[in-house]
Amino acid sequence: MKQLVLLLGLLTCSYANSQNSFLYMKDGKKIVIEDHDVFYTWRDGVYVQYLKKNGKFESSPHRIDIEKIEKLETVNGVTYVRLQRNEKAPFGFYKTLINGKDKKLICCFRPYGSQRDRLQISYSILDANGKEIESAYYREDEPDKQEAMFQAIEKHFPSCTEVLENMALYKGKRPWSNFYTGKPPVGYMFQNTVFVCE
Repeated sequence: MKQLVLLLGLLTCSYANSQNSFLYMKDGKKIVIEDHDVFYTWRDGVYVQYLKKNGKFESSPHRIDIEKIEKLETVNGVTYVRLQRNEKAPFGFYKTLINGKDKKLICCFRPYGSQRDRLQISYSILDANGKEIESAYYREDEPDKQEAMFQAIEKHFPSCTEVLENMALYKGKRPWSNFYTGKPPVGYMFQNTVFVCE
């Protein structure tokens, strides 16, 4: 019985540990951050809440310059990297949402509004060499522009059944994001997964 309790305890600890998100800094540091923080970058910075020594996350976010970050890993191994889509675009913290045979879709999220309580979603479809094929952005209160993004995904990833079926579940849903609520936004772009299409 003691062995069973010990095994359950180890599994619980492993699961809890695997649900954290980590910032890997260029100076070699590894910082545990609150999972929902990964959805917010702003003016070349990321706002994060550190894990304190008492095991709780700080209540107020800190800004970290993107240039100091090597990469960010979230649950399910989703990785965000610092990227400038093209010469005119600012640097952002982008994740790969769809990884296809010869194309991929990357996206970045920035808060806007006087309360920073809504998101602007920037996305790009890149070819195998990282060259931009198509890109745009929309704000969460612009359903027409969001629909244009869905159409672009359908155009460039027409044989990715899992992507298309999953995307259909989120059409018409508002993210209802808020930088201060401690909850991740809802929607297709915000899932902690990478869709692999061969």
